[in-house]
Amino acid sequence: MANNVPNDYRDPYWTNLSRMMEKKHGLPAGLLVNIVQKGEKTNNDKQSPVGARTVYQIMPNTRDLFLKKYGVDAFESPKAAAEVAALHLKESLDRNKGNVDIAVREYHGGPNRSGWGKVNNAYASRVLGNDVTWESVEKKVGKSVAPSRSTSKIEIDALLKAYDKSKASTTEAQKPKSSKLTVDQLLTAYDNNVEQNMTEEARNLRNQHYPYSPRSSCHYVLHLGPAIACWLRVWPATY
Repeated sequence: MANNVPNDYRDPYWTNLSRMMEKKHGLPAGLLVNIVQKGEKTNNDKQSPVGARTVYQIMPNTRDLFLKKYGVDAFESPKAAAEVAALHLKESLDRNKGNVDIAVREYHGGPNRSGWGKVNNAYASRVLGNDVTWESVEKKVGKSVAPSRSTSKIEIDALLKAYDKSKASTTEAQKPKSSKLTVDQLLTAYDNNVEQNMTEEARNLRNQHYPYSPRSSCHYVLHLGPAIACWLRVWPATY
């Protein structure tokens, strides 16, 4: 392993290297970066009690497997380590139909799910950003549709978004329709009220001096105020 590389896993060198491998192997953007920055959180010179090495914490048996399969030695250089880590994730994604959550869990705990446990749950939550509390999700959507604790952040976000959208649609549908009348409806009501309460003599005088309908467009301003008042039973509908 080269000695002239940054040791701190938080150094931009490792972020840039991880992003390069994400693009090369078609991984979800940020996945390998999060493995280093949020999952492993281990400096390059550290070795775990079980022999895992580099910032990607690659196990000796994983190194041997990928060296035999791809001819890439994870312990040879930072680039080779990043390559093996990316290939590890890529194989898991292909095997599990693109399920990012399972790929992260397999990267950390291997394909045997019976051995994942709480530490593996915490690792996946850090990498995928599952920082929501399960109690808050269950309280919001109900236990019957709440996601399991192994659900990825992406899937949880999609569930909560769909829930909020459904709730908003239901609330909108339950809103009472507006009882406000349009100007046209008010003027119609005014005309009808005037006609019904007008005496024959008054009607003849009206037709003689004002041969137009009260709703004639040039008289909207004249009739709008009385119309509104009449509808509210405040203005007497008389001439």
